[in-house]
Amino acid sequence: MEFPESMGPFFVSREKRDLFLRGDLWKTWHREYPEIFDADDLRLAQGQASLGYHFYEWFAAIQLFEGLGYLSLVEKYQFKRHKRKYEVFSERIQSSTETLDLIKRRRDFGNVQLPDLFVYRKEDLSDWFFCEIKGAGDRMRSSQEKFFRQLSQSCRRPVVSIQVNLK
Repeated sequence: MEFPESMGPFFVSREKRDLFLRGDLWKTWHREYPEIFDADDLRLAQGQASLGYHFYEWFAAIQLFEGLGYLSLVEKYQFKRHKRKYEVFSERIQSSTETLDLIKRRRDFGNVQLPDLFVYRKEDLSDWFFCEIKGAGDRMRSSQEKFFRQLSQSCRRPVVSIQVNLK
């Protein structure tokens, strides 16, 4: 499947965001989407959701699953201490030494993290891409644009930008 450079905007209600911030919604989503959100995601949400983190990423991961059937790894997938995520991620990119080298050098582009989501088809190791999620009022920094362009070129996969707005 070919993916555009950007998707959206997707719209989500402020009420859902507020439920997420209070802790009600991320618990429900963790229970309803166990193939997307694991114990690491739950732990991160428990400690940071009330500060406004992770909502847009979780929402976008659900949209990609519901709309296209793709699973997502939400953040931290490049770190070995996040075992399940790291296994899924490394299994799919292990043959791309250029991409692995670029990921190791990502600090050369400034304080840039990998895109928010690593998106993949469970059954097909060759079908995957990256997504950067931008919530209401959030914009892509030039260092991100530069790094994501390089990342896309090195792995020959898109880095799709998804805009999520509150309604």
